[in-house]
Amino acid sequence: MKDGQRNGKGIFIWSTEDSKGHRYQGEWKDDKMRGKGLYIYTNGQKYNGDWFEGDMHGKGIMKYTNGYYEGDWVHDKREGKGKFLWTNDTEKGDIFEGEWKDDEKIGKEIYKYAYGEIYEGEWKDNEVAGNLKYIKKGEPNKDFEEKKIMLLIITIMAITIKVIEVKNLKKKQKEVSSEINMEVPWEELIVMEL
Repeated sequence: MKDGQRNGKGIFIWSTEDSKGHRYQGEWKDDKMRGKGLYIYTNGQKYNGDWFEGDMHGKGIMKYTNGYYEGDWVHDKREGKGKFLWTNDTEKGDIFEGEWKDDEKIGKEIYKYAYGEIYEGEWKDNEVAGNLKYIKKGEPNKDFEEKKIMLLIITIMAITIKVIEVKNLKKKQKEVSSEINMEVPWEELIVMEL
């Protein structure tokens, strides 16, 4: 404290109704958050990065309940270059990378799906303006690897079941052929069974 104002490094916990329990640990100048600091909200969100005149301003990382944003900030809003990584169940591992203005996605952007596909598109008013264009198959997100392995196991099981079915059909074809004393192609046997 200097002249009744917070200056230097310190911790502050809010007690006002709208911010009760919020906590800031970092640098202060003239009673405002300024420099590097960590702000923790009571809902679990956290911002770690640059501050100016009490606002998130500069480079920083915000942890939301559904993901993370890392990039540029201007007066408490995402603005400039940034990247958003989703951590919720529906989009887990997906990454949006591009320009932000006034807290919304704008301009030419890249969208990377967890399974590795990469798309490019134009954004306006936080929505895709037109179609996403397929760019290339990238490296899968590690979180997606488990789903990919499960898909492979299911595919192998389906193929194994099909092979067993074909073997059983061939066996039946031999039995039928020996009973009527002639060769019946197993493809015809399948048609006959339908």
